[in-house]
Amino acid sequence: MAMNLSRLTAVLCLTFMMLIVPPTAATSKSYDDLSDVYILCNTQNYTAGDAFDNQLKASLTSLQQLAQRRSSYRLLQIRGPGITLMTSFQCRGDLSPSKCSECVTAAVQTASSSCPSSIGSRVQKNGCFLRYEQYSYNVEDSSVVVELCNTQKNTDPYFKNQVQGIVSRVISSAPRHKNLFASASVSLGSQKGSSAGFKLYALAQCQGYLSPGQCADCLTAHSSSWQDCDAAVGSQIHSVSCYYRFETYPFFY
Repeated sequence: MAMNLSRLTAVLCLTFMMLIVPPTAATSKSYDDLSDVYILCNTQNYTAGDAFDNQLKASLTSLQQLAQRRSSYRLLQIRGPGITLMTSFQCRGDLSPSKCSECVTAAVQTASSSCPSSIGSRVQKNGCFLRYEQYSYNVEDSSVVVELCNTQKNTDPYFKNQVQGIVSRVISSAPRHKNLFASASVSLGSQKGSSAGFKLYALAQCQGYLSPGQCADCLTAHSSSWQDCDAAVGSQIHSVSCYYRFETYPFFY
């Protein structure tokens, strides 16, 4: 289930590729929430022990504590003499509080190890997202960060129509639901090369700082980008403020 990278932002550098859990691992209802989808590190650095370093450490500790207290999304902003810092995390809408906390802790550790001394970092794991910057980023931004395409293909027009339908379904539903999150599945029956009960799964989510209207705008901006993957049986489209994904195996609770 290898994925191919097709786009990334020009300002930050992509440092990790996606790891996909095989379909057989999902049957236990224990999904691979902690694998990295992408890691972005700002190329500018702070100095160890300076005011920014101290504030960043304190903010990341606070985020972990908030996740432990059953928060699924938080954004913290610090403004002071010579310091501007925004940090946030968001868990996938289906994660339990304990799994959310576990994912946020893992994301903080990944950011610290993969982006040491970077003034900005983004860590997208399968189950959660962590970000910090030296500027305010809580505005709608539908710029594409990365597109990931499954290497397996299905050129059946019926399959394409079903993908179009389920992607449209989660994109239209997410802005209207709690955590700006929606998931769905649909049975495709028996397809060539697949066993009976073949299904398609999809989800969409926006960052918690968006309004429902902004969420809808963000998701619809790239609602057809999955077609860039040329009949792939799975795809992820990540923009700065929202993302959606579909697969032929369950990857959410």
